[in-house]
Amino acid sequence: MIPRFTTLTLICFTGSLRSFLYFNNNNGIILEIIIFKIESTDYTLSLSLDSISMGYLSCILLVSSCILIFTIFYIQNTLNYRRFIYIVMIFILSMSLMVLSDNFIALIVGWDGLGLISFCLVIFYENSQSLRSGILTVLTNRLGDSLFLCSIYYFLSIGGYSTNYINTINTIFVFIIVAGRITKRAQIPFCS
Repeated sequence: MIPRFTTLTLICFTGSLRSFLYFNNNNGIILEIIIFKIESTDYTLSLSLDSISMGYLSCILLVSSCILIFTIFYIQNTLNYRRFIYIVMIFILSMSLMVLSDNFIALIVGWDGLGLISFCLVIFYENSQSLRSGILTVLTNRLGDSLFLCSIYYFLSIGGYSTNYINTINTIFVFIIVAGRITKRAQIPFCS
């Protein structure tokens, strides 16, 4: 089972690396999928395919394939091995969506996916210590989510929900974004 997922991740890594080289010499493209429409406003799921996003995606997929190779030797004989692999694959998908997102709708879906999957990975061994750590992870993630929603409100107040408005940044906004990212990844002082 794991060799298929590892092979798939390595193939995706090769494709994203090739796309990185292609978009490095050419302009990027933006894929837009209309999710819903309210009155005259289209709410779309926008994915940006350019050299920067493909470079980050290549790094994510390379590290993820190394993690999947490591799991062959580390937890292959574990009772819930298959569940762990599926959780890691959803984690990779959420991280990829977050890197490729071009607006806040796609970004928040990837962001919340990372929070949920982080909780699932922390409580994987199903004992009281991992559950306590999982609850602490959820609480710090909620703090990061509230800061993230404040940054979305800031962008909506200056004109839109696309990330193309980043050229009008002030110091308070930078603090909100950095603090939200630190709490989301449980970095010091938000780690257990």
